[in-house]
Amino acid sequence: MEIRHQNFKGALELLRRATAEPSVEVKRRVAADGDELVLTKVHKSLRLLAFYVDLEEGLGNLESTRAIYERILDVRIATPQIIINYAWLLQEQKYFEDAFKVYERGVRIFKHPRVKDMWVTYLSKFVKRSSKAKLELARELSEHAIEMESCYRFCNA
Repeated sequence: MEIRHQNFKGALELLRRATAEPSVEVKRRVAADGDELVLTKVHKSLRLLAFYVDLEEGLGNLESTRAIYERILDVRIATPQIIINYAWLLQEQKYFEDAFKVYERGVRIFKHPRVKDMWVTYLSKFVKRSSKAKLELARELSEHAIEMESCYRFCNA
């Protein structure tokens, strides 16, 4: 409703509050009652956090956007596309090393075939950005990606 009325700051604040992790007291009370409240689940809603990060990218600053992306990764609900989007955001802001760390984190989280696009994007960006001194590392990364792909195909044949 806030967005419909073009109250973007209010929408950001509402999303911030809605996605905040419940307090220890609330968690304790829910554990004692045995009834799991929506409140204990909503802070891990991928749909809500993805909407929040999109809104923050458009209206907020880099630090606040990064904090939301990191939270998505911390609660372990990220998708390959979210990781790629996060890395691209960092690359656009010239944080290349941080972007590569995000790709590395992503390729550790996911398995083939879901990680294939991430590997392709990561390797192409790494090779484009790297100096000749880092080409050996790029080769090692490529070999690792191929090895993981081969393992996936062999195990699922």
